[in-house]
This record gives sequence, structure tokens and C-alpha cells, in this order.
Amino acid sequence: EIEERKIRLNTGGPVFDTEEDDLLRSATISVVCELIAALNPAVIATYCPILVHLATTALRLESSRPVRRAAAFLSSGIYALVEKEITESGSWNDSTTSSMAVALMSADEESLSNVLRQCVSSDDVDIKKNEMSNRAVKGKVRLVDPATQSRCKEALKIRRELEDSGILNAAKLIAASLKRDATNPVVQVVRRALLQCSM
Repeated sequence: EIEERKIRLNTGGPVFDTEEDDLLRSATISVVCELIAALNPAVIATYCPILVHLATTALRLESSRPVRRAAAFLSSGIYALVEKEITESGSWNDSTTSSMAVALMSADEESLSNVLRQCVSSDDVDIKKNEMSNRAVKGKVRLVDPATQSRCKEALKIRRELEDSGILNAAKLIAASLKRDATNPVVQVVRRALLQCSM
């Protein structure tokens, strides 16, 4: 117990039992953020639905400030990854898209952008502390956090740049086409036939 207290004092102040879970979850999300920043966007594209779901769910349902901050940072990291893939390809025009952008648009990106807008406008927080009936998250108090808001603004700024460049619109069309093809039996038969011919 004495060793534990020394560690807590030496790490910048006490971490209470109630905070440990929040800090561990936010640290985990922060590690994921660092990983997606370091890895190739084409590799991350396969995990994009999971990442978008994580960011959206954490921003929508969490009351913990550290977890919401990490989720907002993850959101901006996801959009930055699309931007990174486009700039690394060397072209930035209306006809350009990326595997990460298509994966993002296939992963319910609109829901993520809506949650980010709610965080920026403070529509998802509790105005009155004492009123239990009108909670943003049932049974929890969620107050305005300027750090989360600024990270959400950063994510929306990157998204706006991608939208203005036409990348997200092109990716949305490609994602819709892929979804339509996945349910079209004629396309499936042709793909199977091509696969058998190549073997």
C-alpha cells in the first residue's frame, strides 16, 4: 500500500479508484490513436468501421471527460488519416479517393459527424446539475468540456477540408456502389466466375 501511494504521488497527483477505470479506457483509446497515426492508412481502412463505432459510441454515451477527449482525438485522427492517404498519393482533386475514405463513408461517417457537431454545440451535455430527468446520458452527469469541444472542432475542420475537396462525396458514391454490388446476385455470379477462371 505504501508503494502504491508513492507511485500515485510521483505520477502527478492522486488517482482515485473511481478515476482509474476512466483513465485506463482513455489511455487505451489514446494508444489506438497513436497506432492509427503511425500505420499505413490502407491497413487501418479494414478496421475503420470498428474505429468509427468506438469514437461515436464513446462521444455519445460516455460521461467521463478523459474518455470523451480521447474519443474526440480518435475522430480527428480518423479524418486526418484520410487526408494523409490522399496527400501521400500525390494528388488532391475531385476524381481522387482513397480506400480509407471509402471505408469511412461505409462505416456510418454521418453519425460520427453528427455526434461531433453535438459536442461542439454542447447539445449533448447537462445544463442543470440537479435535474435528474433530463440527463444526456441516463444516470450520469455530463458537463461542458472545452478540451473535448476543441478536439471535435479540429475533427470537423479536417472533415470540412475533405468535403470541400470532393473526396468524401466521391467516397460516398463508391461506398454506395459497393454496397449495392454486394447485394446484387448478378454481380456475385460474375465475381465467382472470374475467381474460378483465375484459378
